[in-house]
Amino acid sequence: MKQFDSVLLIDNDPVFTYITAELFRQSRYHFENLKTYTDSQAALEALEVMGKEDTLLIFLDVDMPLLDGWQFLEFLHVDTLNEKTEIYILSSSKNQADRERALSIGHVNDYLAKPLTLDDLKLIYDE
Repeated sequence: MKQFDSVLLIDNDPVFTYITAELFRQSRYHFENLKTYTDSQAALEALEVMGKEDTLLIFLDVDMPLLDGWQFLEFLHVDTLNEKTEIYILSSSKNQADRERALSIGHVNDYLAKPLTLDDLKLIYDE
């Protein structure tokens, strides 16, 4: 089973964030360091502080105000992340073009449809 130092959930919808955080807490996976961000700019700033030492699991919504998920990925300094960090796009969009765009970005592991499920977590942790 994979191990992550922190899990970051970046989504501007507080209801979705709350429900997903509860899913994490009720799962069999260790989510002691779950951090939620409704502001993607704040998440970027936090990532700069975390540095390369932390192995992160990042869940990122695409459709956010001010700095959307695509812009977040453009501004993200991948070279400052631990090589074992994994990034998953979470979106309610079923648009195949969005999925293809996400998967074409080298440091995105997968594009997952909302809501996140226990099966999704199992695939991520146990693959």
